[in-house]
Amino acid sequence: MIAELDKAIFQAFQSIQGTFPALDGIFIFIAGQSKYFMGILFLVGFILLFLNRYQKLQRSEISWTGLIGTMLIAALLVLIPIILSDFIRELVQRERPFVIFDLEPMIEQDIRPSLPSNHTAASFAIAGFFLVYFRNAFPFVALLAALVGIARIYTGIHFPLDILAGSVVGILPALLFLALSSRINYRGWSQDYLSRYRKPKLKRK
Repeated sequence: MIAELDKAIFQAFQSIQGTFPALDGIFIFIAGQSKYFMGILFLVGFILLFLNRYQKLQRSEISWTGLIGTMLIAALLVLIPIILSDFIRELVQRERPFVIFDLEPMIEQDIRPSLPSNHTAASFAIAGFFLVYFRNAFPFVALLAALVGIARIYTGIHFPLDILAGSVVGILPALLFLALSSRINYRGWSQDYLSRYRKPKLKRK
């Protein structure tokens, strides 16, 4: 049932191809260039996070332990889904839809396993990073991540289920981190939980 629905939705997307040339161009660009513009978003966010925590370090609000811990967690929020996505798809070994239906994808693509979508997992992992550290920007980044997934279906590279699985793999570490941080009352190694790691202030004589 799920497999049939998955294929039906994919074929519905395929039926739209060529109807709106501008839409074709937009989705081709998003599907083909997502790793660049999503990567730039993450890099900008990562730098801003570092600068923010470095300012806290300068004000003796956190120590180097807190700064390094924050940056390590931020990197892992993105790296873990990418590694996990590669592992799962090699385990599942689902064929690409353009291989199954003998189609020509709209962008050049290898024939590595399809589920989950690695591009979608990476995009939602970056959205998860923003959810944790820059919550106001999260809706915008999450929308971009969703568009990446839709574009990968539209261009014939992935089934909808691949995208759904990729989005779950991508966002899950951030959600787990937020759930954990709410239980122990800290976020990003910079709140009261890590007060023990704050630089001690020098006493004036």
